[in-house]
Amino acid sequence: DARFEDEGIRLRQHGSQFWANVIITALRDEIGKLIGFAKVTRDLTERRRREEARVQAALVGVLRIQELGVELAKASLPRDVIDVLVRKGAQAIGAQASSFIGRAGETEATLIADSGLTDEIRRHYERFPLSQKVASATALRTGESLWCETPEEVARQLSDTPASVVMGSACALPLVVGGRADYAVAFRFPEPRQFSPAERAFFEAFVGQVALALDRAEARVKEAEGKRRLETLATFAQKLSTASTSEEVAKVVIEQTCAA
Repeated sequence: DARFEDEGIRLRQHGSQFWANVIITALRDEIGKLIGFAKVTRDLTERRRREEARVQAALVGVLRIQELGVELAKASLPRDVIDVLVRKGAQAIGAQASSFIGRAGETEATLIADSGLTDEIRRHYERFPLSQKVASATALRTGESLWCETPEEVARQLSDTPASVVMGSACALPLVVGGRADYAVAFRFPEPRQFSPAERAFFEAFVGQVALALDRAEARVKEAEGKRRLETLATFAQKLSTASTSEEVAKVVIEQTCAA
C-alpha cells in the first residue's frame, strides 16, 4: 500500500506554526481501485521541544566539562585540584555549598575543603564518624553516588544533617584516587532538583576527571618529595666525604639533622 510520512513545520488554521508528523495513506476499495487518501497529522511540538532541550542540556554539559577540564589541567597541586572541584565546580552546577572530605582512619572522616559552609559547620565536620547520615559520608562509606531530589528525601536519607543546614536537594559522589575510594564530594542546593540522567552523567564525568587530576597531582608531589630527599642525601654524602675528623663528621650530622 502506498504510504508517505514526513515531519516538519506546518501551519495551524489561525496561522501559527507547529512541528508535525504527517502520514498520508492511499485508500482502495475491495478490488484495489484507488478511491482517495487518508491524512493523519500529529502535533509533535512538545516532543520536539523536549528533544531540543535534551540536546541543549547535553551541549551545555560538554561545554562545562571542557571549561572545567581546562581549569583542572592548570592545577598542579592537590589543593588546586580540590579548589576547582569545590569552588568552580559548585558554581558551574549552581550549588549553594559544597564539601570535600577524606578518610581519617577506618571509621572517621575529615573536612578537607569547602565552599559556602559556615564556620560552625566547618568546626562540626572537622573530624566526624563515617557512620553519620550526611551526604558526603554516605557516598564515602558506600562507594556509591547519592541523589536526594526533594526535602523529604533529604530528611529521610540525611537525618544527621545539622538543623541549621537547610537544603532542597543534595548529591554526593565518591572519588577513586590511586585505586582507593578515600575521598567524597557533596553538593547542596537550595531548591528541589531533579537530577536527570544527563545531569548525573555530567556530575560523574566531572568528578571522574577530578579524581584523575588529583591522582596525577599527588604523584607529582610524591615525585618532588622523593627528588628532594635524594638531593639531600647526595649533599649529606658529599659533606661526609670531605670530613676528616670526628668533630667534622659530628658537625655535618648535626647540620643535616637541623636542616631536615
